[in-house]
Amino acid sequence: MKYDAISLDTNIFVDNGYDLEAKLLKQLSQFKDGVADFVLSEVVVREVHQDLTEIAEKAKQTGDGVSRKLKKSNVLTEAAADQIAEIMKKAVQPKEAAEVRVKVFGQATGVKLASTETISNKKLMKLYFDLSPPFEKKQEKKNEFPDAIALLSLEAWAERNQKKILVVTRDKGWVAYADTSEWLDVQKDLATALQTFQDHTDEASAITLGFLKGLLAGALPEARKNIFEAVELAVTELDVDGTAYSGFEVDIDQIDMTFINYDFIDADEGFNFKIVRAGRNAIVAKVAINVEYTAEGHFSFSVRDSVDKDYVPMGSGTQEKRGEFEAAILITLEGNFSDPTTEVEVGDVELVEARESINFGDVEPDWEREYYEE
Repeated sequence: MKYDAISLDTNIFVDNGYDLEAKLLKQLSQFKDGVADFVLSEVVVREVHQDLTEIAEKAKQTGDGVSRKLKKSNVLTEAAADQIAEIMKKAVQPKEAAEVRVKVFGQATGVKLASTETISNKKLMKLYFDLSPPFEKKQEKKNEFPDAIALLSLEAWAERNQKKILVVTRDKGWVAYADTSEWLDVQKDLATALQTFQDHTDEASAITLGFLKGLLAGALPEARKNIFEAVELAVTELDVDGTAYSGFEVDIDQIDMTFINYDFIDADEGFNFKIVRAGRNAIVAKVAINVEYTAEGHFSFSVRDSVDKDYVPMGSGTQEKRGEFEAAILITLEGNFSDPTTEVEVGDVELVEARESINFGDVEPDWEREYYEE
């Protein structure tokens, strides 16, 4: 094995939606009892905790507003809405909720901490004044201090433990610094990085490829059905962004996603997949797919009153848009892989890397519907 440890920059947590308990980030649990270590800089841990606190705070604010909106719209009785408000009062504080998530993630992955107390201040100052990576631009270099401290703490940990680290990051400063370090290498994609640590990638790839070919040939209808249903559910639950244009002020109130179908990418050329975990009884592969969908956007319109300086409602409308996007499924294959006659079964199926933004184009109020509703 070329590397003794793996580490992540904060942007990888962002890219994976901070899903510490699922999908690709969950696969880091393989390092808890593995031969390679999972190590994070103290800086990254603090940034993740800070971001999780903000996410929890926004979720709490949303929950606090639910009871007021339901009461105002008469969807619930005042008593029922007040019950929701009382439940929200008992919610865990955002900072505490974030601490629990970070702690559970750390226990599941066996993460080791690269302390900032071990870094060389002399080296830090030299990087700063020499404009060496990650201090890339003079006018922005003060913003790079957390990155520099994180990198130096990882390098100090690696040198102290005599272990080479594969760092997963998209940050150009991190990439440039790793080019100068004998202890750090960089990979921009988490799935590819995880594949690097698999001892039996060739065997797992052969099993996965055989399964996918059987799936495409129609020989595994039950597995195909399970995957279809899992992707369908995930697509309908996607929280997607949208844009729209109108002669009025327009707000997108809601986007409803309907799944149509999926296809494997590069199926004719052997599929596009990576092995992120290869075990004796389970293989986890990230497989590229193309998703077809229909999105229904719900819009509300308004105009600004030049006298009152307020916005006057101008009705609502809906518009449908059909499209497709590239994503991937994280699929767990189960079986006794030491037995060549084993029947491969499908375990978990999760949709990952689904980042779709839908442009509904020009939209207008549905005047006919508004008329009949009145």
